[in-house]
Amino acid sequence: MTNPSELYPIIVSQSRYSGVYEGATWYALPKADGAWNWSDSFFNYMFGEDDDAQLFWNSDEAKIVGRGNTPNAAVLDLIDRHTGAAQWDDDDTRKPTSRNKERSATQDGEKSS
Repeated sequence: MTNPSELYPIIVSQSRYSGVYEGATWYALPKADGAWNWSDSFFNYMFGEDDDAQLFWNSDEAKIVGRGNTPNAAVLDLIDRHTGAAQWDDDDTRKPTSRNKERSATQDGEKSS
């Protein structure tokens, strides 16, 4: 289990293919200070063809990238993937259970759209 502070800095970006390969319209990359040096497959996703995007997002490497339909949901998914502590928000498409709902950014004062 990772401490959430170990994920910072985080890059949040709108997906290149509107979620077709990424699984969501936004993604969050952990440890952004080294994100551009991750691998050839990530570089190829960013600057390559459709096949390269499909290869990256179906790889084990992509499992550490947070995804969501809003920037906030992507960050919450990133934290969940690395810590196992489910973070939920109103715009998150995942369905929380009362057992794993720990907090909502909306409840913490963020305005929902």
